[in-house]
Amino acid sequence: MCANKMYVTYNTEKPAITIQGAFYHTGGTQEEFLREFKYWLESHGWSFMGVTNETTMTTANKELKETMEQHKIEGKKVQRLEEL
Repeated sequence: MCANKMYVTYNTEKPAITIQGAFYHTGGTQEEFLREFKYWLESHGWSFMGVTNETTMTTANKELKETMEQHKIEGKKVQRLEEL
């Protein structure tokens, strides 16, 4: 696995959205993903502040289930993309 990659860019005057989860892909490297992600963000006038890390589907699923359970305990809404 690659070392953690960190890219920070932000504008404190704009609202933000937090994403907790993992992007699954069938090929390519973390560097390729980050190039494409950066291109998509910039093409929409958005920015990203956070840390990326390679993981496994098993670990990502476990962490997501824990996060969803915590949101449920705290009464936060969890919405599936299919519902949008």
